[in-house]
Formats: sequence, C-alpha cells, structure tokens
Amino acid sequence: MNLQISQNSSNTQSFTARAPQVRDAQWVCRKVRSFPHISPSKLYDVIETLKETNPQIFIKSATNSTISRIILGNSENIKLIKIYTWYKRIVNKVFNARSEWDIGGKDDYKRVGAILGQFKHEKVGNCGEDTYLAASILRMNGVENASIARMYADGQAQDHVVCILNKDGSPFDNKNLKKSIVIDPWLGIADFASNVCSTYKNVFNNKFYNLKPYSEIKFKKLDSINFSDEELQLLRRKHPELCYPKTNRKFMQKK
Repeated sequence: MNLQISQNSSNTQSFTARAPQVRDAQWVCRKVRSFPHISPSKLYDVIETLKETNPQIFIKSATNSTISRIILGNSENIKLIKIYTWYKRIVNKVFNARSEWDIGGKDDYKRVGAILGQFKHEKVGNCGEDTYLAASILRMNGVENASIARMYADGQAQDHVVCILNKDGSPFDNKNLKKSIVIDPWLGIADFASNVCSTYKNVFNNKFYNLKPYSEIKFKKLDSINFSDEELQLLRRKHPELCYPKTNRKFMQKK
C-alpha cells in the first residue's frame, strides 16, 4: 500500500457530523487513535524506495554481519542500515504479537487485551489491530452488530480491513452499504459507508491497489467480536476510558 510516514496524514479529516451515530463512530475512531503506535504498513513504500535506490546496501546489510557493515562504511550508508534494521524490528514485533492471538483457539477477550498491551508496550500495530479494537469498543458500549470486514475494489481484495456496522442494528450482509457506517482508525476516518468510499477514491486513492475514481468498493465480513457478560464487565472496569460518557442519548442511537 502506498502510504506516507506521518501518523497524522489524516488529521485533516473532520470529526464533525450531524448524524449522532456518525459522531459516536468518530468517537470510537479517536479512542483507537489515542493509543500512540507506529504502523509498519505506512512505512512500507518508503522502505521499498530506499531499497530500490540503494540495492547493494540493503542486500549486504541483510546478512547482519559486522564485516558487511564495515565494508559499507560511510555515515549515510550506516543511517540507511539502521533505518532498515529498525523497520524489520517493528515488522517482527507485529508478526510475533499476532502469532500469539489464536493460540488455544479464538478468544476475543484475550486478543483485545493483547492488542491493548501491544499498543502500550510495543507501540506498533496495523489496520488489523486498529479495526479489532474499534469493534471491541463498540461491543463494550452495547453495539452487537459490528463486523470486521475486508475492503474490495472492483472485485480485487485490498490489504486493508475496517470495522463496519449497520446504523439500524441489523447484521451487515456484505451487500447493502446504504445503511452502513465504516470506522477506519488506521486512516482516521469514520462516516457513512458512501462517504468513506468517496474519501478513499478522492483523497486516499493512492493508498490502495489500483483504486480509481470510478471503482466499485465493497466490504466482506471476516469476523465479529464476542465477549461473555462477565468479560464485558471486566473490560469496562479495566478500561473505563473506552466507555462512552453517560448522556441523555443512548450510544449509537438517534435519541
């Protein structure tokens, strides 16, 4: 994915909206982004460009040998090696964290705890972690129809997932997006699906593979979040900051 280094590339996106459900979705988005973390995916194209323009340096540095580092010599080469080594380290951090997710079977309570720990201690994560946490926050606040879904453009699967839900509480059926809200913490946007798709095509079109202004964007459900009542109570006690503030209006409802 063709992405910029800056974690704040999407800060220009407005978090003001008239629909209460969209405002609530944007609150969820902000909550996920309140955990500072680096996304290796946002660095991928930058690293690949460095590798293409300095192929011998990266080929030799891959051996991790002291001799290679001495031969490569000058300070600029050493800086490139350090950047590449750091990048490989954060990629491995994400890989290692994810490899622990499904040990012993799917356990959403343990997984969300692992992701929160990953953000807190390792400070790394990609769209998968962001989306999973968004769906978990929704579930903690009483929303039962949120799904984790993969994005498709003209039938082509994208290396990107989002959190999606229907505003009327019905299950997402992979088809009708007219009543759907998309939460994409990785890019920092949350809105009705039609608006998010328009933003992808007109603002972030270079972030995805072969996405054109006229492309048809769809989402296909991959997973959903399930917590027991006891687990929900524990999560709310452990993480009160992820619980929506009490108001006269119920979370994700018009009134």
